[in-house]
Amino acid sequence: MLKDAASGRVVWCDAAYAGLFGATPEALVGTSEFDRFEGAQRSAARDADQALAAGGLPLPTQHRIDRDGRRREFSAARIGVPGAGGTVLSMCLWTETTALREAEQRLQTALGQIEAHQVAAAAHLPRVEAGEQPLRDAVTGLYHRG
Repeated sequence: MLKDAASGRVVWCDAAYAGLFGATPEALVGTSEFDRFEGAQRSAARDADQALAAGGLPLPTQHRIDRDGRRREFSAARIGVPGAGGTVLSMCLWTETTALREAEQRLQTALGQIEAHQVAAAAHLPRVEAGEQPLRDAVTGLYHRG
């Protein structure tokens, strides 16, 4: 997507970007990207574009789009490019991170389960060893032959 960094108005976008918002590329050209976001997402996008317009370094932003009952997450990199008449255009490259976030959540859940099993096993181990003491040699800890 390409937009005017100062105003946030879309100059060009592809069908994939437009589809995120249920629109066609033609329908989005001339509209403000800021109108499609709320709260912190709007502020992050505006701050990144203003930094580009002022000649600053590109700032990555994170976006969540809830559509059709599904939440999708994206990371957007904005790069300043010179436009006509000395304007600065913001070229935005969006990468979907939904699958990555979902995988991270599954890994965190699995890690929590493993840690819970380790705690339970550690609590159970002294009882098992205590019950085995008559079968083990007190000095070596090896089992006695029966």
